[in-house]
Amino acid sequence: VSVKVDDDKTGLSLGDGDGKIEPRETIELHVKIRNTGRGNANGVAVEVLPKDERIKIVKSRDELGNLPSGAEVEGVVAFFIPSGYPEDKVPVEIKITENTGLWTVAKVLEFDVGEVSSRKYEIKPEGVITGGGEFMTTITVEKKEEEEKGLPEYPIFQNPNRLALVIGVGDYDKLPKLPCSINDARLMKEIVKKLMGVKDENLKYLENPTLAEMHKGFSWLITKAKTKRRPWVLIYYSGHGATDISGEAYWLPVDADNNARYLPVTAMKVEEVYKKLQEIRDTEIVIIVDACYSGKGKSVMLADAKPLVVTKIKYPKGHYSLLLASRADEISTYLDIGYSAFTYALYKTLTSDDILDNNENGWLEISEIKSYLTKKTKELSAQKGIIQIPVIEGADTKLSQVME
Repeated sequence: VSVKVDDDKTGLSLGDGDGKIEPRETIELHVKIRNTGRGNANGVAVEVLPKDERIKIVKSRDELGNLPSGAEVEGVVAFFIPSGYPEDKVPVEIKITENTGLWTVAKVLEFDVGEVSSRKYEIKPEGVITGGGEFMTTITVEKKEEEEKGLPEYPIFQNPNRLALVIGVGDYDKLPKLPCSINDARLMKEIVKKLMGVKDENLKYLENPTLAEMHKGFSWLITKAKTKRRPWVLIYYSGHGATDISGEAYWLPVDADNNARYLPVTAMKVEEVYKKLQEIRDTEIVIIVDACYSGKGKSVMLADAKPLVVTKIKYPKGHYSLLLASRADEISTYLDIGYSAFTYALYKTLTSDDILDNNENGWLEISEIKSYLTKKTKELSAQKGIIQIPVIEGADTKLSQVME
């Protein structure tokens, strides 16, 4: 048996692809099993079991079927390391069984956090396979660095007129913390750089910003956009959404107050965001929001708050596109793998092998991805027992280039 660590962004894994086990990553273990005995193994399965309750299992078991003598098969299991994991080792048990119950391989492995390791483990089966001779072998488990990446290593194109402001807020001072918003924003930062053509100098990334820092971010964006000819502007926000005492919608910075009466002076009013964007002339604007205002999921119902009054939201004038994680009365949920359902669905859509470029112009336009993104969001949120349908409206635009 050999075990390969996979922390890229394909399949179940979600990481940076450096082969290291690190917090905020979903790790795949690729377990190769070879039958070196003379007997056949029937109903072979591989399992991963956490030995620390903070480790969350994403895929606990892979059924591999029958394994004839001399044959080899690979199974995949996966687990998630939460933010702030304090230990320097991640203990998990790898267990391999077959359906007679006579043969079992079980070993607790401790993977080093933050290091690429080639440490080997010797594991011996407990028991024999009957009917074809003894099935006894020494099993080696080796951790290997994974080279494959989900996103391209380098940007597939760059356009000096494309700008982006990416905001992620999760570690709130006075409000419930969000486990996925920072991961969402970090993933989106890579997407806008590598798929949407935004150069580093045209990207402002804000992680857990205060209200003052959010205002500075928008000022930077507007000032920068005014220097461009026909700029393309993207704003992404992942964090708490909330409403004030009149039902107006807000994005909440890290220092937002926990009483709705004080949101006008401690949070970013959504209508104010739209008004700011109207200062940019002759532009295409894309607004992506992974938050909700229902009082559940990625939103909070603050003291004295009223439900969202949708009719009070005024959209920017001109060429804008709006992608919201959910409808006003729905929950925007997050997944056990450490990402919000909508942001992860968007990532999966933009990197999908399915042919979405219907007009074959090399671009994924919002009209082309709308159906697929909606379907993927519904599928992912259903894993949590929630119906989440994104809102996608406004003008069409070229969102990202097609990956080769």
